[in-house]
Amino acid sequence: MKRNCPYCTSYDPRVLLVNRWTAPTKGSFHDGYDVVECGACGGVYADNIPDPEVINEYYSAQSKKAQGWKANDYADPDGHIFLHRATKKWVDENAEVKGKILEIGCFTGHLMSMWSGEREIYGYDPSRFGREVAKFKYGFDTDVANRFRDTRFYKNGVKFGFVILSHVVEHIADIEAFFEDIRPALDDTGILYIEVPDITNWFPAADDAHYHTNEREPMLQLGAEHINYFSPSSLGRMMARLGFECVKCESRFDTLAVLSSVWKLRAKSDDAKHIAKYVDNCAAVFERHNAKMRAISGPVYVWGAGGHTQRMMQWSEMGKLDIVAFVESNADYHGGTLAGRPIIGPAEIGGPYPIIVSSLMYQDSIVAQIKSMGLKNQVITLYGR
Repeated sequence: MKRNCPYCTSYDPRVLLVNRWTAPTKGSFHDGYDVVECGACGGVYADNIPDPEVINEYYSAQSKKAQGWKANDYADPDGHIFLHRATKKWVDENAEVKGKILEIGCFTGHLMSMWSGEREIYGYDPSRFGREVAKFKYGFDTDVANRFRDTRFYKNGVKFGFVILSHVVEHIADIEAFFEDIRPALDDTGILYIEVPDITNWFPAADDAHYHTNEREPMLQLGAEHINYFSPSSLGRMMARLGFECVKCESRFDTLAVLSSVWKLRAKSDDAKHIAKYVDNCAAVFERHNAKMRAISGPVYVWGAGGHTQRMMQWSEMGKLDIVAFVESNADYHGGTLAGRPIIGPAEIGGPYPIIVSSLMYQDSIVAQIKSMGLKNQVITLYGR
């Protein structure tokens, strides 16, 4: 599947690496992809990947396998424990956690357990085995579905003050749909914690003991499951595009090279309020015009067929008048009609009917032209001077 850039949505891929491996006939869901740079924004991601439904089915199938473990004898790996402790510490120091907590991609619930007793906690993961462990070890009743993305994140109307995405977003192919599912889960002041591998600090050497042993494996980060590769700039670009504002984003360098980041929904502009105020003010002006036009009885001319008159015909009561013709100095209009009435030139005025001057900018010059023509018609102006 060809992918638009997940960070800016452009499609201008520059291949950096043709990443292929020898895959077994069972237990794997593809044999590689292209690592590409977006020519528009410089972000790096995997292109030519399996269809999202194939990826979702893979996670669903894998989640049914416990790899020989039973829930009552499963132990979370040391690497996960160290990482989750560091994550909890970072959140405590850098984020204000309020309300209920939801972790999407919680697996066994170990990270959720860090908040046990502090908050009401919910979890979601495609793993049925993870659900069993979460229930047995930590007492969490997590949700299971067949996909990483699901429209039930909002828990039948329950909103969350803190939503955790820890090592999830790097797996997601349908970014827009995924975050659209998350939005309804956040309450009005809710924040989103995202933790992803940090490409700016990926493991420089296999013998670098600063990293956990598993993470020093060559090309691990460009394996089958990771398809989005985040730096602080690309994560920021993507989240801004999705309508989120960064509270804090920081490279962490404990057991893994990760980005820890907190996001809130970007406040909506109040532009609609200003437009509404403008429309109300305009309505008041039109009402003043209406008061003048209601005092008129019988046929009239309207001088002006341009934008002002066109708006008057839409928004005021001008269309209710008995308009004989529209008068227009601009010959381009002559011979046409407006609202079924003829548009004529000034020299064609023949009746004694009142003339309404339908212009603000040219009102004075039109009045002067009428006088210079020696017309005796009553002149009605809409704007005071």
